[in-house]
Amino acid sequence: MKNTGNAQQWACDVVTNAFDQDFIDQLRILTNNNILLVPRRLKGIASGQNGRCYWNANICAQTWGGKVLYGWGISFIGDSPDAGIFLYGHACWLTPEGKLVDPTYCPGVSESFFVPYTDKLLINGRVTESMCDLCYPKSVKDLDIMMCLVASQHGARFEDVKSLGYYQGIGVNHHSYLNKIVYYDALPYDLVIQVMKGMDSPCQKKVHVMFSPCVKPIEQGAPKKLIHDPSLTLSEMQKRFNAEQKPICSLYAGYDVTAQWMGKDMVWDSGNFKKPPLINQSLKTGKSIQDIAPLQEIVDKHSLPTQKKRLQKVVATSEQYNLSPQEVVMLSNPFLYPHPHLMSKAGWESIPRIKTADLIAD
Repeated sequence: MKNTGNAQQWACDVVTNAFDQDFIDQLRILTNNNILLVPRRLKGIASGQNGRCYWNANICAQTWGGKVLYGWGISFIGDSPDAGIFLYGHACWLTPEGKLVDPTYCPGVSESFFVPYTDKLLINGRVTESMCDLCYPKSVKDLDIMMCLVASQHGARFEDVKSLGYYQGIGVNHHSYLNKIVYYDALPYDLVIQVMKGMDSPCQKKVHVMFSPCVKPIEQGAPKKLIHDPSLTLSEMQKRFNAEQKPICSLYAGYDVTAQWMGKDMVWDSGNFKKPPLINQSLKTGKSIQDIAPLQEIVDKHSLPTQKKRLQKVVATSEQYNLSPQEVVMLSNPFLYPHPHLMSKAGWESIPRIKTADLIAD
């Protein structure tokens, strides 16, 4: 998406020039879009849980109209005036009135820095996408902090991995990546040590390389989107490593290398659909998000299949889960997170998906 719109029209300020020119120059490799100062929703039903921004914005757009913009939020790595910059995957909601707002609550923060990038991500399916977390380190410590952060995110998927450190493997020359926007990935130290237990020295040396971290600058084609594919197995990654002798974090840059431990489906197996991120009640009506149906015009964009067997499957599913046939199709839309109202009607059960490529109007 080359240009996501006019910031003045969106009723938020352009603040690109408030950042260092070196950072802006790097940002221009990533996108031509500006850095915007976006107001956050601090109360009411459209103020969702922190850490669930993609779903907050997506559900808001389904419920009240407008659309979602995905991109990067911007924060600083520490409190120092010379701190590096963290570009974290984020989403904002463009309301039907044309105002860009951040529907994700953050204690004590009334505005957020945001760089729009795209209006589509796969967020409902066996395989999903998110924006890659990136950073602009100004010191070795900045990059170390970000490596520990991503390693801890991987480690959260394993009950017995407690370390906040990352496995350094063959090491990364941190100094060569300072003052550049980079993609980074690293695995938890504890996890790699567990894998190495009982191995002889030659095998440990191979594992040492295989689980080394990755840093890739944007100027060298670093990925912008992260693919979460649970069918990507450790044995498949190991097979490729044996052929190429490069760390799997580098071979699979742009892929979530521990997604296989999330189950076979990145939405239904996560269970997050049973925990609506918009947890507040409407200040006007007192209703919760699961009490409010998605816009009918959005439901109506989902056509029914013409092929007899596919139509029979949709109708049977609708009867089983107390949904209309079009609502079943909508819950198969890979760009729409399962709406809490529809999931409530269905008894908070995972719904068999159907192919929707030819069933969704633009």
